[in-house]
Amino acid sequence: MDEVINNNIELLNNGFLRTKISWKNGKFMFGIDNSSPTGSNYPEFVMNDFEIEDFKYYVDSAYSDFFLIFHTPNIFTYFDGDSECISDKIEVEKSSWYPFQVSRDNFQDKIVLFDNKSYFYVYNFKKKLLQKIE
Repeated sequence: MDEVINNNIELLNNGFLRTKISWKNGKFMFGIDNSSPTGSNYPEFVMNDFEIEDFKYYVDSAYSDFFLIFHTPNIFTYFDGDSECISDKIEVEKSSWYPFQVSRDNFQDKIVLFDNKSYFYVYNFKKKLLQKIE
């Protein structure tokens, strides 16, 4: 039994430089897959992983190398494998858009989170600053 618990079990892998999630020792490990495709000559990437005991959901972007891990419906962590992971809180109103949706791309150092048609959030991941726009 301990052998199974201690093994790293891959749950999701979206491919090179995309989301990967595994489970080990009762915790989820979020990361970016940096193993080069077979026969390719890419530079070696150094990426950090993010470890968490449980999460509600995560939102990734198919067009950028980042994702948001929601610990609860209104507390999230921005993760890109490079930046320091700090949790931020969103004030959630009655939302018809559950879970949040993210913009398709980074806008320099910002991403946009859509909740409903009356407001959205702009998150500056370098400054760790969240702003609600109504």
